[in-house]
Amino acid sequence: MKKSIKQIGDSIFDKRMSQLAQRYPYQSFVVMSAALEFLGKVYSKRKDFQENGHSKDDCNAVIKSLPALNKYSKYNNLYHNLRCGMLHAFTPDGIILTRRLNDIDNNKIGARQFCTDLRKAWEELKKLPDYKKHIIESYILDVSGTSSGSTFTQL
Repeated sequence: MKKSIKQIGDSIFDKRMSQLAQRYPYQSFVVMSAALEFLGKVYSKRKDFQENGHSKDDCNAVIKSLPALNKYSKYNNLYHNLRCGMLHAFTPDGIILTRRLNDIDNNKIGARQFCTDLRKAWEELKKLPDYKKHIIESYILDVSGTSSGSTFTQL
């Protein structure tokens, strides 16, 4: 089965992400860290999501470029401290994770607020003129609900 980037993104950033952040705030940061990287890959228009060496640049670019995520550029090395910490060791590095609100001055990120901001960023990204065609026309192969690859092929 083939799914477009839009279909995959819409399934990532649907209400279930909010429910996860509300019920299991700590665990939700693992999913949201991967979702942040997905946004970065889409933003960079990367043809191969698995190509090594781009994750940091992709994450930082999307954080700096989309208004919903721009406030997170104030955190020191969010890519390393949140994304790498949560996806590789299930612990953040130098960031305090909370249930609700961000407190940037004290290096705190709230699960609910971060989730809301990621969902807004996805909507912002879909509306960017340069991205509409890329998001709708590119697809990722998806077999029986598991990803079998991540190289885009035009429909």
